[in-house]
Amino acid sequence: MVRILPMEVLASGNSISTSHSVYLTGLVANTTYHFTVQSTNLSSLSSTSSDYTFTTLSSTPPNKDYNFYFGQLHSHTSNSDGQGTYSSAYTYARDTAKLDFFAITDHSNNFDNYTDWTKSQEWANMKNTANSFNKDGVFAAIAGFEMTWSNGTGHMNTFNTEWFESRLTTGMNLQTYYNKIAADTGSISQWNHPGTKFGDFNNFGYYSAATDKAIKLIEVGNGAGVPGSSSYYPSYSYYTTALDKGWHVAPSNNQDNHSTNWGTSNDCRTVILATSLTRKNVFEAIRNLRVYASEDKDLEISFSINNSIMGSTLSNPSTLNISITGYDSEASDTISKIELISDGGIVSASKIFSSNNVSWNPQLASKYKYYYVRITEKDGNIAVTAPIWTGK
Repeated sequence: MVRILPMEVLASGNSISTSHSVYLTGLVANTTYHFTVQSTNLSSLSSTSSDYTFTTLSSTPPNKDYNFYFGQLHSHTSNSDGQGTYSSAYTYARDTAKLDFFAITDHSNNFDNYTDWTKSQEWANMKNTANSFNKDGVFAAIAGFEMTWSNGTGHMNTFNTEWFESRLTTGMNLQTYYNKIAADTGSISQWNHPGTKFGDFNNFGYYSAATDKAIKLIEVGNGAGVPGSSSYYPSYSYYTTALDKGWHVAPSNNQDNHSTNWGTSNDCRTVILATSLTRKNVFEAIRNLRVYASEDKDLEISFSINNSIMGSTLSNPSTLNISITGYDSEASDTISKIELISDGGIVSASKIFSSNNVSWNPQLASKYKYYYVRITEKDGNIAVTAPIWTGK
């Protein structure tokens, strides 16, 4: 039930009430409604208001039932071009790095029987080891693989499949691979380290609605070095390019470990919002794009528009009621700026801060197709969220 209290609509002629209340029922959650008000006095003089809007609340308030979980979704072992065993990687990530979730993603072309996954013992061992370490409420252990083209197309991680695919399979080009992951509706894929070195997936071409449902993540930061070093590779601009081309993806930040320091080579994290820590919930959060990328290991970010959380698509509202919070448990890690980024990378709003616990609630006219949050900390670390699309 919603009570509408419009502004004064008539103030001339015989005396009448200039405040009106109307109770509405049966409204749909998270929906924008338009209304006008007409009033007539005893002298038959009438007046009609301008068009107003209101947006009903989400049936589940954003973030109310979500927790923040910090992890990594890109790493290697000695079964491809890294070091260590499957067991040592999961153990280190859980016990030393204190990650909530962690994925091993060895290069598929390095597996034994790389053109027939059903005969690969290494692939089976990885999945079995992940299952043995996976424990609800404690640690989400994930087995995936990295699909790596050597011709400049790019590299991709794929999760939650029975199979793996290899570039060495005859005819396995980017379009063929997109068709394969789109056909497996349970699969989840990530574009890895887009850029000039490894490729940008043919400028993020070959868009289709089916493939858009399969590719959920894009790395905006990659590498084992600290941000700003030569062994850390930021790719924030490629995130914007992918969004401008119509893809619905969330940002991730992964260390791509090839040494035995899984999760501790820097403080970068991929963060998901989920109701509880299970492998199933990690995948569910990624599918719904409740994800952000952070160069800080414990920065918590909430972002909603019209009571819809990051990753949502709105129904073309005229007004955006934005809610952004940022919190870092280390008091010295202060947030210096929050920016709202829109189509083409434009900064549609920004505000300066100087605290480790901030909130901002701007209201904007809806002008762009998407909006995401970029937070910069005083030490220069950056975090970016998944967008909220307006439906335009």
